Order: sequence, then structure tokens, then C-alpha cells
Amino acid sequence: AGENASSEARGPRDVWDRREFLGRTSALVASTVLAAGSRPALGATAPAIQTKTAVLVNQLGYDAGQEKILLVQIADGLPQLSAPEFHLVDDKGRIVFTGNLNARGRVNAGTAGDWGANYWTGEFSAFCAEGVYHAKVLVGAAECSSFPFRIGAHALFAEAFAPAVQFFRLQRCGCAVPGLHPPCHLDDAKIPAAMGGGHLDATGGWHDAGDFNKYTSLASRSAYALMVLARESSRKGWPEVSRQNLLDEGLWGSEWLRKMWQPGKGIVYEDVWSGYGYFRGTPDKETDNRIGTADDRPFRGQAPSAMVAAALAAAARATGRGDFREAAEDLWRGAVKTGSNYPEDAWVATCNGVPDLGEDTKGRMVRRTAQLLLADLELEALTGELCYRDDARSCVEFFLHEQKPTGLWPSDFLSRIVFEGEPAAALALYVEAHPQDNLAPRVRESLSRWLEKQLSRTANPFGLLQWSKDDVFNPYIGKTWYCGQNGQYLSNAWAMALLAKLLGEPRARRAATHQLDWVMGRNPYNLCLLQGTGTSNPPQLFPGWTPERGRNLVTGGIAPGFVRPKAREDRPSFDLREPPQEVDWHTNEPWEPYNAYLLLTLTALHSDARA
Repeated sequence: AGENASSEARGPRDVWDRREFLGRTSALVASTVLAAGSRPALGATAPAIQTKTAVLVNQLGYDAGQEKILLVQIADGLPQLSAPEFHLVDDKGRIVFTGNLNARGRVNAGTAGDWGANYWTGEFSAFCAEGVYHAKVLVGAAECSSFPFRIGAHALFAEAFAPAVQFFRLQRCGCAVPGLHPPCHLDDAKIPAAMGGGHLDATGGWHDAGDFNKYTSLASRSAYALMVLARESSRKGWPEVSRQNLLDEGLWGSEWLRKMWQPGKGIVYEDVWSGYGYFRGTPDKETDNRIGTADDRPFRGQAPSAMVAAALAAAARATGRGDFREAAEDLWRGAVKTGSNYPEDAWVATCNGVPDLGEDTKGRMVRRTAQLLLADLELEALTGELCYRDDARSCVEFFLHEQKPTGLWPSDFLSRIVFEGEPAAALALYVEAHPQDNLAPRVRESLSRWLEKQLSRTANPFGLLQWSKDDVFNPYIGKTWYCGQNGQYLSNAWAMALLAKLLGEPRARRAATHQLDWVMGRNPYNLCLLQGTGTSNPPQLFPGWTPERGRNLVTGGIAPGFVRPKAREDRPSFDLREPPQEVDWHTNEPWEPYNAYLLLTLTALHSDARA
């Protein structure tokens, strides 16, 4: 991943085999061609309950020694259960387990947002035999079966981890991605006149989502996750090829972040950004790939970033490289000095119509402090210098002071829908690093209160973390930036997975697993939202990747998930249109934070199970 390597030499591998992780035999195959389509308006979505009668499971699988729960969904007006029981059937058609179904009622019963179905849960945690199974129930005179799923040691980790990393390889910018596109955006990036003018090599990094922009705010979280996991894989004795793949991908993002750093200033160029107008071609055609011409993509904004400091410190720990350490320390000083103007703030300002929740200023400070605490922890472990420990304690004291009686922290809109779990995760990592610190008991108590509040928000048949007590889904219909809440679910799942081990709290692990179950198929549409895994995926992600229009399904991409339909009732809606119809970005556009949080959650759960 050296800077002087050719574009072809630096390109990702065409296929990444799951055997590189835990001995799986099925390979991940990258899709073909490229992208088209403009962003359609919200509202062309499927009915609230697309799958009328279904046995809903995590389509990837269940860890043998952990909780295993399925959900039966039967829409109103259809035949009902003939008996309150379910059966597990193996791949030879034999019934291997029979369990009871427990009525869980409805979602939003008695309101305009009633989901129009009754639900039952069935638990088979006691069944631990490894293999591939499906569950079936008798509805009226007919059998209804689930999609197949695996039970095994660390089955969910084994099935999800490799495709979640593969997504980043398919999103690489500045190189050829075999089977998808030639080298692209080799002319990144132009420095605007207001920032001094000129050109700086900003090739590399990842295309953030369905568009081809690149954001330090989001890439830093991805690089942080990959580098932390590369380090952990070495410590936990994973196969060396697994560590090398994680390290290679983390380096790809870290090298780009280092390019965005302005040495000695404690700031980064925030984004390489050309807007949201290019969705009708391959990324190599967006610009002419020649430096100095009119279509060179510009930098947008410059600011301090504690999250980039955290990512580069993690990269320095994983590689021993002094240039990463130098950049991380400089960016840490910039973040501590200014305490404002972070990359997400400039980005969210472009989202016209994002509501002011009244706590935006303090909510942004909570978000920044979580990032700074992550940077403190990485730099302290890297250098051993006391200044980072002192600043970490200051961050912890801030969180203890600002926590509300409910157990939550002030939050701005962006944090709520994407980064909500970061403060609790950062605090958990602090106590993990400093269990004997005199602040640790207070932090544990603080995290216990946070957990109780979060658990109170999961009182529905799916165990899904609701937006609020009265709303399952984000109610801000009609705003410019409005998408599914998989970032909220997965960032909180990361925090709850860490708390499961830190507090010895099995309810936290269950809640974290239920968020993953929702994403992996135990949802009312019976959709596995980790593309290319499970049995039933969305017909296309945004933009649609089909041979006719380019850009086929993105292996490992995670759709944003369900939103309210246009009619505003609090029911799930998802765009299931087939190519060549244009698909809705609100529900279907993959985004790198989802993958970063999924990887962190899987590893925290895997670590807890091995402990």
C-alpha cells in the first residue's frame, strides 16, 4: 500500500475467501460492472408488511452457545397458528428440536401505525448441534418455513466478518477494482483558492456510499475499526492471512487520511467532494483523471479531527509506523486546542431541512468528546505519555457531568441516527484500559444507567432499539437527509457488546445480538441487509448495480434499512423495486459507518464469547 505503488498494484483482490477467517468453504465473489441512476424521491416504497406470513430468523446464523430466537409473523386476515410450537429441521429433513411459541402481541397496537400483524417468539438456545437448519410452523393447514441458517461456534462472526470487510475493497478509490471499474479519480484533489489554492495528492481512500465522495469523518471510523481489529486479530491468534487482509484494508484508508492531514497545523482537509449529481456512470468517468483540468474534484472544508487522530494512532499501533504517530499526535493537539469545527458539522450543514433538536451544540460536543476519548486511549497505549491519560480523564468527567437523569447524553441529529453508541463505547473502552482508575466505579454506574435506558427502548417483539418510547422509526419525514437507522442500531450494538463483558451483563449481549438479528433478516420483510449473504437480499442497492446499467449488487454493503412510508405512520417501509427501476437511497444506499460498527460489534461479541 505504498504511496509510490502503481494503481494496478494497489488494487484490491478480485475475491476474498471466507476460509481466510474460520475455515468456511464458500467464497465471496465480487459483482461485475457499474452505476447509474439519480436519487428518486422518498415514497416509492413497498407496503408496510411485505412478507405477510413468515418465520423470521437471522439468516446468517446463531452462535452455538448463545441465545437463539426466531419470530413468527402472521398478518391480519390470514390463517393463524394451528399449534403454538415450532420445529427445527436439519438438512436431511429430520426434526431435531421442538419448542414453544410465546405470543408477543403487535407493534404499535391501537394506533395508525399498527404493523398489521401478530408476533410470536420461539427460543432454541438449548439446541447447540452444529449444522444448517430451517424452522417451520403450521399455519392453518400449511407449513411455513424460515430461510436456512447455520448454528456453530462463532457462526455469525464467521459468516458476516469477511463480507463486511470486502465491502471496503469494493469501495476503493484511486485504483482499479477488478470486475467493477478501472482506476478512478486520479486527479484528486484541488485546493480551493480560499484554502490557498493548488493541488494535493488525495488519491486513495474509499467511496463513501452510493456516491463517489470521500469524507475524513467517516473514513476515519472505518480505518479505526479495521486497524483495531488487525491488532486484536494478532493478539487473539487469528490466522495470519486474516490479519494481513485487515491490515491491508486498514492501511488503504489510513494512508489516505494521512494525505488529508496538514502537518503542523493540527487539522485535516475534510472531504473530497463533488456533490451528489453524478450517478449515471462509472467512477473512472466522473473526471478525466488528469491533474489540473476543470473537473478535478475539490477539497471541501478544513478542520481538526480527533477521530482521524484515533484512526492514525490505531494504525501506528498496528504497524509501528512513525509517520502515522506524528500525524496522530499533531491532530490530537489540534483537537484539544480548538474543541470545535469538526468534519461532521460542515457535512451536516449541507443537509437542508435537518431539524434542530434544541441540543445540537451540546450534542456535537458529546460526539467530539467521544472521538477525543478514543484518540486519548489509542495514543496513551501507543506512547505511554501521561498527557493522554490526563485528557482521557477529563473526557470521562465531562460525560459523567453531562449524563442526563434518563441515562442518555445530549445528542444532535446526526449523532442520533448514526453515531449514538459511541459515547458509551468509548467509556467502556476507558474502563477496560484502566479498571483500577478511581473514576472506574462511577463510569460503571453511569454505563449501567445508560444500558437500562436503552433496554427500555427495546420493548417490542423484535427487541429493536426504538427511536423513542412512542416511535419505532425516526419521525422526521420529508427532510432532505432522512434514512434508515442501521447506524443507530449497530453503533449501539457495539457499545452493548462491550458492556456485556465489562459489566457481566447478559441482557446487554442479548440486546446487541437482537440489533444484528434485525439487520440480518429477523425483520418484517424477511430481508438480510448485509448484501450477498443470507438468502433474501434487497433486489438492488443504490445506485442499482446491474449488468444493463452497470454497478451490480455490492457484496458486503449494508442498506440503511427501514423508514416510515410517505404517509408518515410509524410502520416499516423499504424499496424493493427491481432493476432497471431506480431505487430509493433513503432505504437502499450502503454507507461505510454501518460496516465499521458491524465489524466492531462482531469482534466485541466474539471476544466476549472467547473470554
